[in-house]
Amino acid sequence: MKEAEIQDRLIRHRQLSGAEMIALYDRAGFMRISSHDMTEERMNRLLDQICLATDNLREAGSLLPRAKPSFMIINMGSRYLYVSSLDEDLCLLAVFPSTTNFVKMMQAMGSITDEYREKVSSLRAIAEKKKEQFLKEKKAEPAQPAKPTRPPVGRTLSALQVEALIEEFVNELGPAGRVIFDDTLRELGYEIKSLQRDQAIELIHRLANEIENLTKKEAFVKTALSIIES
Repeated sequence: MKEAEIQDRLIRHRQLSGAEMIALYDRAGFMRISSHDMTEERMNRLLDQICLATDNLREAGSLLPRAKPSFMIINMGSRYLYVSSLDEDLCLLAVFPSTTNFVKMMQAMGSITDEYREKVSSLRAIAEKKKEQFLKEKKAEPAQPAKPTRPPVGRTLSALQVEALIEEFVNELGPAGRVIFDDTLRELGYEIKSLQRDQAIELIHRLANEIENLTKKEAFVKTALSIIES
């Protein structure tokens, strides 16, 4: 199936189920297909938070033998959030008013989830295509001339601090984050094994420019600076 077809089906599912929003997404953030009335920024912030919640749920499940959560329902007071895993990377999110009949909501979402589990291969193909397009566009951007490697000055970050910086950036930008991290490091002329505190600060601010969402950008800078000061 093409993305436009899936978009049309989501619109129809939303109308029939009474949901305020229905979205299909991959945890890496490359694919997000949805039907909703909210702003794109608000929807993306909601999906970012749900991705974090489902990842935490997965980690909790690994501590419980034979536990494999397939869906969860979050009561937000005036809203129900229904989140279902289609496979290891793909998820389905629906938002309902709390006045919705709970049984009818479960029946509707059970049917919708089953339908998209049968279309996982198509959804994976869309996500992969979007990932390839993102990386292609990234490589097409004018490359900054590489600076000559600078001699180490001051306190060197530990390997754990560097790995924490990389992990934090990848968490914010997705799998492409590691490619962008390495490219930016090379453009600045820094060595990953001898990264200094002042170099790391410059690197952090350069990386932050790759994050479009202002809230996520500020969160990344704050966390990254706390890592190099730890």
